[in-house]
Amino acid sequence: MNRRTFLVSSAAGSAVLMTAPVLSGCNAATLKSYLNIVLQSAEKILGLSSSSDSWYTALSDAITAFTNTESSWDGSTAVSTVISALDTLEAVLAVIPVTSTYSTLIDLLVTVIETILTTFVSTSTSAVKPQLKAITQKNPHRGQIALRSPHFLQSKIGAYKAQWNDLAAGANLKQAEL
Repeated sequence: MNRRTFLVSSAAGSAVLMTAPVLSGCNAATLKSYLNIVLQSAEKILGLSSSSDSWYTALSDAITAFTNTESSWDGSTAVSTVISALDTLEAVLAVIPVTSTYSTLIDLLVTVIETILTTFVSTSTSAVKPQLKAITQKNPHRGQIALRSPHFLQSKIGAYKAQWNDLAAGANLKQAEL
């Protein structure tokens, strides 16, 4: 193998690894930590919003339902309840205007939710797949931000938190940092 072939093969392999799902091969404990970071992020967005916003109550209710679902899910119970809670949360986030000052944070949160939903769906039975409403509905926050890959000393959650905090600092929203 010459250097050119090696470099081409290395580049192709790296591209495949970088496009692999963020949550592939995770166990229930790891998945629970991803669900916790989604919950923390959603709570930060709720804290930035005003109770007079038309979607505030719906977001608050979705967070409460998600909290209850996440705390009772242990990996052995039905995954459909977690999917439903994530789906509801994303559907509420879809109605928050893209003109809000924290829109980039919502974009990132939607990306993570969809990554988790895709992982659940790919590891779940086909009976769960029809339940996904948010992925099939129009969402202006979908596809706006790609997740950063963690560096070799960083976990995937650490990379997400760093990206979230960079976006919060860029929008002058220090109170939203995780």
